[in-house]
Amino acid sequence: MNLRLSRVRGAEWVAAAASLLLVLDVFALAWFRVRRAAPMLATAFARHPTLDGWQTSLPAGVLSLIVACVCLAILLLTATRRSPALPVVMNTLVMPLSLALFALIAVRVLLLAPSVQVAAHATVAASRSPGAWSGLALSAVILAGLYAALRREGVAAEEFTGAIETLMPPPLGEQPRTQPRA
Repeated sequence: MNLRLSRVRGAEWVAAAASLLLVLDVFALAWFRVRRAAPMLATAFARHPTLDGWQTSLPAGVLSLIVACVCLAILLLTATRRSPALPVVMNTLVMPLSLALFALIAVRVLLLAPSVQVAAHATVAASRSPGAWSGLALSAVILAGLYAALRREGVAAEEFTGAIETLMPPPLGEQPRTQPRA
């Protein structure tokens, strides 16, 4: 395997690092916090007064794992391939997923904060924690990194072997000639 980290551009590093940080953020940091002010609330949330990204938004958690794996694959493919074809395809395939991830996290954080039912007619809204805001920011960084990586794909000058062979079709009515390849 011909691994050369010099092929990897800054945008791929940013997307891969942000995706790993987002996975850590989804599982480790609290996204929403429930205050234990009411006595009923203290009994309902005695064990879990905080909710992480996985508990509050399962589709965003699963999608963040998928996007993180593909971003790491893009980094590895870019470092091991002379041609940018496979990284470009992977990047093109993961762009809609990262856009969907950003939309899911934005809706969850900005519009649909979870609420907890503590009694028959009483609900308490959970407040947003810094983990939710960092998850939103990291998903935006992943999207921007993938976009920038897609905009700057190409072959490095030191790896360019020369002129690109072009094939011309034969004139109309003439049979194509087969030439042995060297």
